[in-house]
Amino acid sequence: MVVHRIQKNAADQPGGAGVDRTGATIPLRRRPDRATLRVAIVDGRYEDFLLTRRSLQRVGGSRFLITYADCLEAGYALLRNDVFDVALIASDLQGKSGLELIRRLGGRAAATPLILLAGGGDSGLDAEAMSAGAIDYLDKSELDGSVLERTIRYARHTHALEARLHVALRDASQANAAKSDFLARMSHDLRTPLNAILGFSEVVRDQMYGPVGSTKYAEYASHIYESGRHLLTLIDGILDLSRIEAGRLELTPELVDIASVIAEAMRLVQRQVEQKGLGMAAVADAGIPCVVADRRAVMQILVNLLSNAVKYTPVGGRIEIAARLVAGEMCVTVADSGIGIAPEDMETVLQPFGQGRQPSGSRQEGCGLGLSIVKSLIEMHDGCLEVESRPYVGTAVTIRFPRNRLAAESLS
Repeated sequence: MVVHRIQKNAADQPGGAGVDRTGATIPLRRRPDRATLRVAIVDGRYEDFLLTRRSLQRVGGSRFLITYADCLEAGYALLRNDVFDVALIASDLQGKSGLELIRRLGGRAAATPLILLAGGGDSGLDAEAMSAGAIDYLDKSELDGSVLERTIRYARHTHALEARLHVALRDASQANAAKSDFLARMSHDLRTPLNAILGFSEVVRDQMYGPVGSTKYAEYASHIYESGRHLLTLIDGILDLSRIEAGRLELTPELVDIASVIAEAMRLVQRQVEQKGLGMAAVADAGIPCVVADRRAVMQILVNLLSNAVKYTPVGGRIEIAARLVAGEMCVTVADSGIGIAPEDMETVLQPFGQGRQPSGSRQEGCGLGLSIVKSLIEMHDGCLEVESRPYVGTAVTIRFPRNRLAAESLS
């Protein structure tokens, strides 16, 4: 076993270990082989350090290279500038707290796993030690070789797992940011040629510069235009999702009249409603207040919900949108008589690109972004999304704006 004594002053200390005037450490015995564990002990009481060292000597199957510091400042310098397999830090460091040293070193984020050693009278320090960031806590009065060996093994294992988890989370965060940036760039780049396709196909479809000859050409141009519009909707959805995930979507709060936004959203989907022969109606409580929200985001929420309702409601079905005050919150519900969502698919449809299983022959176009974008947008307004659905009966999706989002005055 090798003991290094590192202290605040350069004077030699009991036990034959110390520092010379240049600050170089003096080993007591030869350095063991590579299998040795490097242990830092920071303790304001030298007698307690000797007891801890004696406990380590009783640990079978392990060899230790021990480095000792007798105060907070020396312990901080030691652990700040070197990495050990484990550090044992006493609660009393010559009148200063070992908890303070643990906090200074960064707690569980420190390069070395930190274990607090408390005196027999330090009751209640276990919770404080965990809060400060110690990996574990030991009572000096109960210290023995087996307990110490087990605690060191646990601390090293836990610290290594947390370090790997931190790296994995960092890598995942970087990958997610790169993905969002890629989607945003690609979506933006795809819009430019797509707008040209839409514009020219519309010119041919409507024969703006004269007849195109065969009616088939106009029909094909119409198909190109409709497919382009669908593709543009998908690209816009991906672009919105990437902005939300990257935290780049900024809201501009203003007083929003929910009834007028509902009416405008209904006008935007009116053509699809008529093409499928659906019924659509709106109901709103009298005198409902405005909400403090981003108008564009609220419009997108309602258009997404209405578009989903139209998409998944069979010919001849019905859609209703209602705005009501419920328990002091503004609730807007879009209900349909569509194919519904199976209970086991409810979590899936709320995830980006998630789609529930659909009945045979009812496959709908889309990439599963509508509800996930709605959920993100309403949560950005401190609200929440609720979905109730029964297969082959229909679906009701409700967005809730909390009380603090309601304007004091109502629109007249």
